[in-house]
Amino acid sequence: MDNFDARSTQRLKSILGWVAYAKRPMREFELQSALAFGNGNIDVAEVAPSHLFGMCAPLIEKRGDSTYSFIHVSVKE
Repeated sequence: MDNFDARSTQRLKSILGWVAYAKRPMREFELQSALAFGNGNIDVAEVAPSHLFGMCAPLIEKRGDSTYSFIHVSVKE
């Protein structure tokens, strides 16, 4: 993650954290909302760009029902 700015790095870590600790698979809009409000700012003007989810692609996958999960159970460990 050395090639990303601090904001992108934090967002990528947050995506992985939300996927890891969610009680159920989350949809992309739910993850974007969680990232937007996760910094404590209730006046959010923009959601996290969807290309961030593509950057996580080696570890997570988008399923047919638009939810995200780890590609294998070992990733969560």
